[in-house]
Amino acid sequence: MVRGKSIIPDFMAENPYDTFRLLLPLKLNLDEDKYGNSHFKVIIKNMTQNELFTYDLSPELLFTHFPLEKSFSNGQQNNYYQNKTIFEKDFIIDTTNISKNN
Repeated sequence: MVRGKSIIPDFMAENPYDTFRLLLPLKLNLDEDKYGNSHFKVIIKNMTQNELFTYDLSPELLFTHFPLEKSFSNGQQNNYYQNKTIFEKDFIIDTTNISKNN
């Protein structure tokens, strides 16, 4: 999972010039004997190479150092690939067809 005392995950350390985004935790794998060995399976996107993969990440790193939907490069948060366009749209819902049965 993580090399030595560094908190940078292996995939970031092996690709220091790529930008990664942690998208979604899929599953928590609990180790019932030692809770400290539990980890999340997380979907990660390499924004530079446009690839998706999964990685096992400890809950401490996920919630304290590498939050979801933020961009990271070599373990440091950067501001690349931010969602800068948020559109606000209005729409009308036709409620004439709604009844107790629908």
